[in-house]
Amino acid sequence: MFIANSLAFILGFTIVYVSMGAAATKLGTYLLRHQHVIRRISGVFIIFFGLFHTGLMPTI
Repeated sequence: MFIANSLAFILGFTIVYVSMGAAATKLGTYLLRHQHVIRRISGVFIIFFGLFHTGLMPTI
């Protein structure tokens, strides 16, 4: 019984960590593929927050 519980515990952790690694790889691939769009959107947000912080853009 002890061996079966140990193997189930190890299998559970293996499944969790392999699936987390696969998800991180998939997310990284998606972000790398759309890097140019993400950079442009980030630039717009930085400019917007800079204008807001300096007071050149009124609050909504």
